[in-house]
Amino acid sequence: LISKSKKYTCQLIILRPGLIYGPNVKGNFRNLLKLLNLNIPLPFNNCKNRRDLISVFNFSVIINKIISKEKLNYKIYNISDNDNIDFHQLLILIKKNLNKKYNLFFKINSKFLYFLFIIFGQKKTYYSLYNNLKIDTSRLFREIDQTSFFSTNYAIRKTCTDFLKTKNDKY
Repeated sequence: LISKSKKYTCQLIILRPGLIYGPNVKGNFRNLLKLLNLNIPLPFNNCKNRRDLISVFNFSVIINKIISKEKLNYKIYNISDNDNIDFHQLLILIKKNLNKKYNLFFKINSKFLYFLFIIFGQKKTYYSLYNNLKIDTSRLFREIDQTSFFSTNYAIRKTCTDFLKTKNDKY
């Protein structure tokens, strides 16, 4: 892609985001919201991995900053909120914003849990839930002079508010 774009006068910048969330979220994050909204006990108390996510708010800030810069052509950037959050804390934050009890997490033996995910054909889901995802955004932030963002708390609050309004809508 980069080599082909150099033949033309267009600029090419590739953005590689972590999991994207925000109002009208779909996919795995919406499934997570649905699951947490059920308010049933879940085996996430030993989920201490860290995740880098990006809200649609911060994604749009980054895109606007990149558009305003001229010397970022032909580069690939990993992007995130730059807030490597503990997954368990993320779940608690979501539960609070869904107005649900957040003490309904319990511990389960990780090997047994892994076995259950394998049985149900969800090995990839297990790894995405229990492995770390750290994205280094330092080069991008340096190049676009970005120091502050919308906070994770703000973005999760907006995401959950929207979810509660639209949870019965079909996506």
